[in-house]
Amino acid sequence: EPYRRQRQMCIRDRGNAQAEKVLEQMADESPVKWYLKAVTEARKGDVGLTEAALYLVRCFNLDQKMIVTAQNDGEFTKEIVETALEMYKNQ
Repeated sequence: EPYRRQRQMCIRDRGNAQAEKVLEQMADESPVKWYLKAVTEARKGDVGLTEAALYLVRCFNLDQKMIVTAQNDGEFTKEIVETALEMYKNQ
């Protein structure tokens, strides 16, 4: 996976503030940026579920292959992924 190193750098960092700073430097056209933003939101618990799904939809729009990543990664609940997929399909 070409994005593995970037992903690991952000995900391993437990400090959301620092992760957000790194993400802001990434291009908006990068599906990894939106995937990692979804991860940071999902880690907030129920409070971040909607934002996580919205960020995943943006990620999926940029790269459909990220759908499989989201389904198998373990970072997201089944509910978040299903919500994002429903939103993605109903655009």
